[in-house]
Amino acid sequence: WEDTPTNRARAVALVTSVIWAIPGVFGFLAWELKENWKLYRANRSCTLKPLRIGHHGETVRQLLRPGVHSGTLRKVYRQGRRLYGTPFSSCSPGQLARWQRQRQQVSEAVLRFVERNLVFALERCSRWHGPLPEVEDVFLSVTAVEIHLAARTPQAGEGANHSLAPAVLRLSCQAGWIVAEWRQFGWLANLPPNAQRIVQHALLGLYQWAGVDILAEPLRHALHSQYFWQLDWYGLRLYRRDDPQQQAYYPWQESGQIVPQNCSPAYWPSFHAEAIWFNLYSFSWELWQAGWHDPNLAPPELVALYERLLPGHPLRAPMD
Repeated sequence: WEDTPTNRARAVALVTSVIWAIPGVFGFLAWELKENWKLYRANRSCTLKPLRIGHHGETVRQLLRPGVHSGTLRKVYRQGRRLYGTPFSSCSPGQLARWQRQRQQVSEAVLRFVERNLVFALERCSRWHGPLPEVEDVFLSVTAVEIHLAARTPQAGEGANHSLAPAVLRLSCQAGWIVAEWRQFGWLANLPPNAQRIVQHALLGLYQWAGVDILAEPLRHALHSQYFWQLDWYGLRLYRRDDPQQQAYYPWQESGQIVPQNCSPAYWPSFHAEAIWFNLYSFSWELWQAGWHDPNLAPPELVALYERLLPGHPLRAPMD
């Protein structure tokens, strides 16, 4: 090999192509093999795990919870405030269009997630004889998403039956916890008990795939209308509606009875940690699939969890 300008140029071209191409090729192969590996039933997780639903592979938690590689909704709305906070002349139509497209992508990701894991599951269930749900709309805020589920009946044709009030499910991030809350029960309240049990089983999978931590319905049932509550990372703060100055603090614990700190338990309510913590439970694919055949034959601990997934009384109106 002679050290000539031509050979030197060839060597530089070869080394440059190797340095730039090999990491890309191996990275592509690693990504493809990893993703294809998950497609086979034998390789997937034994339990239901949070799904990646976002345009950039975010889970529901990463969409809602702020962080370095998460908090997609918060970042989108921060960008929107910057755009609309500047004079219109300095903000191009292209920037506004990109921002609207980002919001639309998040909304479509949530819509597809609910359609695939709730609506489609009920459509495939042979024991389901009620109206099929349809995602009517998805409303976004900085730390929450609201899913409006309308009823699609045969009389309504292909579209939703707007004579029935929609059911409104809210998934929010409160102090870092993902909270599932029914803002409006709507047409689900008219379902017979057997149909409600099927919906509860479908919600079991939806909440697992969404990574829900806390169920709001058991809290609301235990507190009735005398109190309102606020979450933080270490516990729950409770206020009396007739006198908001009076408050009690409940430190989080994973099991047992949750009682107020430095307050009389006789004056303030208490509740079981297992009733509100949904993330304490882990369900296998076999258990979830078996429940579709007959949810009434589920184990007692699963039946007790079913009762916490749907409210048993009217709720306040959804947010605008």
